[in-house]
Amino acid sequence: YFNDGQVGMKSLTIDLTRPKGKELLRKLVLATDFICENFSTGVMDRLGIGYEVLKSWRKDVIYLSLPGYGNTGPEAEYVAYGTNQLGMTGITHLTGYVDGDPHQIAINYGDPTAGTHAIMAILAAMLYRKRTGKGQFIDGSQREAGIRCIGEYILDYQANNKLGTRMGNRHPSMAPCGIYRSAGPDKWVAISVTSDEEWRALCTA
Repeated sequence: YFNDGQVGMKSLTIDLTRPKGKELLRKLVLATDFICENFSTGVMDRLGIGYEVLKSWRKDVIYLSLPGYGNTGPEAEYVAYGTNQLGMTGITHLTGYVDGDPHQIAINYGDPTAGTHAIMAILAAMLYRKRTGKGQFIDGSQREAGIRCIGEYILDYQANNKLGTRMGNRHPSMAPCGIYRSAGPDKWVAISVTSDEEWRALCTA
């Protein structure tokens, strides 16, 4: 993923436990548009280079901290991986067959959704800084970003007290929708019909 998505970008490794590493970080803070880190909660403070320190180096610094579960609250100290975040967001509860167990999915949504939310927050902070001259600390949460992937289920529970369930390859607003056995050994066809027009076309086919 890194090699595919970072073509032409430059990177370096800095040992932030050493004075020279911290000085290199200071130079980066002075030269860049923003700083983003996704260590576990408190790591940067324990290293002596938390937001207040970076702000003393550059008063308009934009600092985004993106641990798995945010920097505050009862889960702030949890260590996050993409797989456990899927369970904590509720996504795996909705993934799998009707009578089966929850399933992991092909990608860890916590990573790309957190990145998307992070860059939007940073762009807003940069616009704010351009207008006011002020920087800011942004407290992100990969779990909270991942929860947006099931927003309709959360709203359905809040409005109708209806808890989402696993439905395999079915869909609440498409019919037929599923994976169907076809001719030949272990041969299958995926069909999803979203409208009456598509249903008539399927029947014709």
